[in-house]
Amino acid sequence: MENNIEFWQWLIIGVVFLVLEVFAPGAIFMWFGFSGLLTGLVAWLFPEMSIGLQILLFSVSTVLSILVWRLFRQKSPEPVSPDPDLNNRLGTYIGQVHTLTHPVVDGKGRLQLGDGTWTILGPDLPAGSKVRISAVKGVQFVVELADEKPVD
Repeated sequence: MENNIEFWQWLIIGVVFLVLEVFAPGAIFMWFGFSGLLTGLVAWLFPEMSIGLQILLFSVSTVLSILVWRLFRQKSPEPVSPDPDLNNRLGTYIGQVHTLTHPVVDGKGRLQLGDGTWTILGPDLPAGSKVRISAVKGVQFVVELADEKPVD
């Protein structure tokens, strides 16, 4: 019985890890996959390599690739979006002034925005008051009294 892992087995291990990366977020299985492919390539070039050296190569290349990736990520942070509210529809309403169509009672009310009615949180106000949307809390708007002309 031969006590060795063939190069094609390492290639399969690498591909399995790369497929796992598709289904599991976090970019961690990718490095195991690349290390498996590297180990398979080296085992193909040097078929007499012992299983101990193969496992050592796989382990060291995995750890090194993860460390290099983490160092690279620390030195080059995520770019800042020029439009942070691009996919945040509710965030685009912050700062706008609207007229209440329904009163705010006990800190809760409704506000007509476009073709929808949204729950708002804020001080008790009668219908017809002008409010400024100051924040978004979940799917509710936080409002404050405003003196400006409505944007509707």
